[in-house]
Amino acid sequence: MFQKFGIVPTDGPPRDRDADDPGRLAITGRARDQGVFRVPSLRNVGVTGPYYHDGRIETLAGAVDLMARRQLGKVLVSKEVDLIVQFLHTLTGTYQGKWLMRAKEDTSS
Repeated sequence: MFQKFGIVPTDGPPRDRDADDPGRLAITGRARDQGVFRVPSLRNVGVTGPYYHDGRIETLAGAVDLMARRQLGKVLVSKEVDLIVQFLHTLTGTYQGKWLMRAKEDTSS
């Protein structure tokens, strides 16, 4: 699916990377696609970092924190981020009968 990134206005100016990346607009040419990006399934999200279309966030905790701020307008405390990350790791499955493993322990926000 495709979703707009940054639906909640931030207090400061957009990051250079955000301003320079038109998203799906570059493909479709439609103004409504400015800042719209493909969103993958959450299945195996705990083992697929770095995150976002440009790899800007190294950890799942960092991705959760950014999504809360930019998509929901919420600032989460570290315990909330940790609980969401724990849940997201439960979505990790198997491939060819073997459990997928985390590339590295994700403990930072």
